[in-house]
Amino acid sequence: MPWHLLEVTLQGKTFTLRTETDPEQFLKAVADAENRLKALEAQLPGLSPHKAALLALLQSSEDCLAARRALGEYRDSVRQRARMILDAVGRAGIVKEGAALPGEG
Repeated sequence: MPWHLLEVTLQGKTFTLRTETDPEQFLKAVADAENRLKALEAQLPGLSPHKAALLALLQSSEDCLAARRALGEYRDSVRQRARMILDAVGRAGIVKEGAALPGEG
């Protein structure tokens, strides 16, 4: 995957960053980070930029962990439903892939 050099601004400071992520997606992440920082600064006036960045990082990390947990739960439910369907198909007497057809042998 190719690397991209992107110039971004966070908290009024400009950075040149190198990423393998799609530039459009990466810039969405930068915009989300900037919005989180602005929201924290509005909620907690006088908060140092360093502390704001740490709090925004913790919020993002919590969001990421919650999304991973939700994805894992979704995958588990899909697997469970797939097993139920396979069991129902097997009980209905439908031939499973790779099994010999009746009369074959």
